[in-house]
Amino acid sequence: MDQRPSLSIFIALIALVALPFSQMQAAESRTPFPILAWWSIPPDQATPERYRELSEAGFTVSLTRSPNLAGVQKALDAARGTHVTIFAWCPELDFDSGGDPAQAVAALKGHPALAGYHVRDEPDAGMFPRIAEWMKRLKSLDPDHEAYVNLFPIYASPQQLGSANYRDYVSGFLRAVPVRFLSFDHYPVGAGGRFDHGVYENLEIAAASAREAGIPLWTFARLTSWADKPVPTLAHLRLQAYSGLAYGAQCLQYFTYWTPPPNPGEDFHDAPISSDGKRTQTYEIVKSMNRELQDRWAGFAGFRVDCVAHCGPHLPTAAVAYRPIPPVAAIDAGSSDIIVSHLSRGREHRLLVVNRDVDKPCTLSVSFAAGANTSVLHEDGSTTPASASPTVTITPGGAAMWSW
Repeated sequence: MDQRPSLSIFIALIALVALPFSQMQAAESRTPFPILAWWSIPPDQATPERYRELSEAGFTVSLTRSPNLAGVQKALDAARGTHVTIFAWCPELDFDSGGDPAQAVAALKGHPALAGYHVRDEPDAGMFPRIAEWMKRLKSLDPDHEAYVNLFPIYASPQQLGSANYRDYVSGFLRAVPVRFLSFDHYPVGAGGRFDHGVYENLEIAAASAREAGIPLWTFARLTSWADKPVPTLAHLRLQAYSGLAYGAQCLQYFTYWTPPPNPGEDFHDAPISSDGKRTQTYEIVKSMNRELQDRWAGFAGFRVDCVAHCGPHLPTAAVAYRPIPPVAAIDAGSSDIIVSHLSRGREHRLLVVNRDVDKPCTLSVSFAAGANTSVLHEDGSTTPASASPTVTITPGGAAMWSW
C-alpha cells in the first residue's frame, strides 16, 4: 500500500498510535493525526513535488476544487505515494448540479489517494434534505469513502443558518444528514491578534452534539489573512489546535493552505503558499505546529473526552467551571485562564491543560491524590513522575499533559 489508510479509519476512532513526525513517511502501518488543508494545491499546480511539499508541512489531507473530473484524477495521481489523500470536488460531483455522480464516483473510488467527496461548505438548514439524499447516493456508489460537509460557525446569522439559533442548526443537521463526523469552522483570532473566546460556546455546542451522535468532531484553525485578521503566530495556532483537542477533536483543518484570489472585502494574503506559488513565513510556522501535533498525537489518538471545563477569572459563555476529578486533587493556575480536559481510552487516562493566553506563558501546579501513579507526558512522548514536576510552565496558547 502506498497511501495512508482512508479517513474512514479515523472516523471509526480506531486507537492507532502515531509515530514522531520525522518518521511518518517511513511508516506505512501507522496513522498520523489527520490534518486537512483547505483551499489546497490548485489544479494547475497538481504535481508530485507540490504534494510532497504539502506532506512535508505535516498535512495528511487535501481539499480543493477542480474544474472537471480530469483535474481530480490528475491531482490524485500527483498525490499518490506522498502520504496525502484528497477530498474530491468537481462539477460532476456537485450536488447542486442535479446530475448523477455515478460516472465520476466509478472513475475515482478505486484510487488509493482518495479520502472522499466534498459535498458542501456552510449549508443552510433548507439544504439539509437534499444533502442527505446526495450523501446516500454517494454511499450507495462508494461505501468505502466518506462525504464531507462543513457547517457554519456560531456567529453566522439566523438568516445564514436557516434556523432560529445555532443549537437548532447543528441538531437539525445531525438529525437529517447521515454524516460520519461533525465539522465546523470558527476563526477566533481577530484584529491585533485578539482571541475571541466566544469560540468556546461554539465548541461546547458542537462537541456535545458530536458526542450525543457518537461521531468525531473536526475543528479549524486559520492560516490565511484578510481584512483585520493578522498573520498567525505559533501561539495563535496552538490555542486553536489545543482548544479543539481539549474538546475531543479528531481532525484539525486549516483555512487555507494556498492563498485564494481576492474577493470583495477579503484581500487574502500570507497563507503558507502565496498566490504565485511561493512559500511564505506562514509555511514554516504551520510546519512547526504540525510537527508538534504529530509528535503528541499518541497522547490523544482514540481518547474520548470525559470532562472539559475552564479555570480562571474569565469563564467563557456556556463553559463549565472546573472541579477536580480524582486522582486530580487541585489545579492552581493563579490568575491565568486555562482549559482542563480529562480524556480516557480504556484504562489509560490523560489530563490536558491548555493556556488560553496567546501572549503570556502560564505557570500552574497540579497536585494528585496520595498514591496516584501519575506522570507528566512530554512533547517527545517521554514521561517523568508528576511528583518530580509539581509546577509546569505552559507556553502562550500551548498545552501540558499528564497520564495515569
